[in-house]
Amino acid sequence: IPCYKDISPYDIPKEFSRLQGQDMNKIGAMQDLVYGVKKVLKQGGKIETTEKLITSHTAHPTVQNYVDRMYDFLDGEDWDNAERYSEKILDIEYNNAEAYLGEFLAEHHVSSLEKLSNLRTVNLNSISYKKLQEYASDELREKIENALQKRLESFYNIAKDLVEKKEYENAIFELDQLADYKDSKVQMKSAKIKYIEQLNATKESVVNDKSYMQKQSNKIKRCDATRVAIIFPIAMLIMGLIFSFGLKNPTIGICLTILGVVLTIALELLIRSVIGGIVKKLDEKFGIDNVSVIQEKIHEFETIIEEITETIEKLTE
Repeated sequence: IPCYKDISPYDIPKEFSRLQGQDMNKIGAMQDLVYGVKKVLKQGGKIETTEKLITSHTAHPTVQNYVDRMYDFLDGEDWDNAERYSEKILDIEYNNAEAYLGEFLAEHHVSSLEKLSNLRTVNLNSISYKKLQEYASDELREKIENALQKRLESFYNIAKDLVEKKEYENAIFELDQLADYKDSKVQMKSAKIKYIEQLNATKESVVNDKSYMQKQSNKIKRCDATRVAIIFPIAMLIMGLIFSFGLKNPTIGICLTILGVVLTIALELLIRSVIGGIVKKLDEKFGIDNVSVIQEKIHEFETIIEEITETIEKLTE
């Protein structure tokens, strides 16, 4: 393949006139030359090169400047400008793999392939990634694959640690991102079984707590009912006696008044003492120091039970 630079194609020696020459002043000349060599040697199988064959941007100083600027913007986490400069490169060289790499990294807000391992999700269906795979050299493809594998391995190890810590809900979330990586599906199935067991134990505990609190609530209601059923009638009875005896014997009337007051206060204090004992138990067990929030807490328990039941049903689908 004749290569020439800074001369007219008509000045090429006539011995090469029948061959298709390559003008090295032309944008993308180096890439065209590599393509031509591969085409000529196609029968020889895969061609291994010792130099980095990402793109031919070094053949054009403007492209090289744009590539350098793109990487500067990536390092500075200026994602918009990084994408803008990747488009400038592609306007000159539509198959420049580094431009697609820069665009891919900017879309994910990372400055290098190594930092892909920290990302929760990676969009492998994006146009930039598909073009990157199409035009990248074997060396670059290997780097991309290694970065993606490193990311999967990182989350796989996180998931295993969560399983060991019995944080099954978070482990299931991590394993769900890994698809078929290693034994992720087996780990997922095991984590789900253990999580269901954990949820059932929690549900049983909440049901017991709700039952206990409901019983204590019923005791308080009975105390309130006792107050209405006993104290008030006794008070009314004593007031009647006071009225009856007071007219005939003021001394008896005064004594009955004192007795009525003492008896009423004694019964009220007794009921309050019982309710106070119940509230103290609830405070020690659930942190409830007010009778008015008991029903609210019971309703909260019922909501938790419903949520656990729904979660178990989803896990068993």
